[in-house]
Amino acid sequence: GGKTGRFVADNQPKPTYVMPGEVDSKRAGWTIHASQRNFIREAYGMPDWLLYALWDTELYHVEALD
Repeated sequence: GGKTGRFVADNQPKPTYVMPGEVDSKRAGWTIHASQRNFIREAYGMPDWLLYALWDTELYHVEALD
């Protein structure tokens, strides 16, 4: 968030691929380690189930390196 988050968002390349976010695996991963269990709530101010209900895909930009 804030200025840094806006700068990062404004300078990301447009995605060329959209893939399913594998939400169940991500949620399970956050709960495996006690140190990460509340990361989503602390970082985004919402429970993980809500974040992933809103954001269930991953976007990638792929370029060929010649």
